[in-house]
Amino acid sequence: MTSKLLSIRIRRRSVAIAVFSGRHLEYLDMLHLCNEPEIVTDAVARFMARILENFKPSDVALGTSRVAQGERVKALTQLVESILTAEGVPIWRVDDKTLLESYAVPKLKNKDQLRPIVLSFWPHLGHRQASAFEAAALGLHVQVDRLLSHH
Repeated sequence: MTSKLLSIRIRRRSVAIAVFSGRHLEYLDMLHLCNEPEIVTDAVARFMARILENFKPSDVALGTSRVAQGERVKALTQLVESILTAEGVPIWRVDDKTLLESYAVPKLKNKDQLRPIVLSFWPHLGHRQASAFEAAALGLHVQVDRLLSHH
């Protein structure tokens, strides 16, 4: 059975996920968030439950930022981490700076420069899927890092 990696990038207005089966991108999705805190928490918890139920990942890559995050992002990150911990899924944390540095020389300056690179890897992605490009880039980064560290 091929192990699955779930990569997650949480932003103030969205939660993006990518599922890798081995080295292949299997699924990509984004949950857009509203402004109601109670609704957002419940929606993210249900979204995570559905993803964990359907894909049963062996590992999770979680995108983080060195820049101070708002309370909403912090709370959602803590929620996701607690869900993953309760399920016993190991978490790999990758900060934005490391991710941007790994995709180009000289290093990328911002996440907008990452989108065309991700779309060049997976040109078949639809518009909705392409909006979750950060999660795809994060997952590929972790998969390549793990592959290279084994050899």
